[in-house]
Amino acid sequence: MTAYRYIVEQIRIAPEDYPPDIVKVCAQRLGISSARVSSATVVRRSIDARRRPVLVLSCMVEVD
Repeated sequence: MTAYRYIVEQIRIAPEDYPPDIVKVCAQRLGISSARVSSATVVRRSIDARRRPVLVLSCMVEVD
């Protein structure tokens, strides 16, 4: 049986990289393979003081 856990990450995105592949972003931030990220959802979007998009992502990750 496969177990999963949710991880919430806040990331800043360079405007030229927006919109990102959020599954890939979750995997990179967590240092894992994209194959282990079952799903990713944008929980909140905002703009920081430098006018960069800020996303809060919820990532469902497969754990061993």
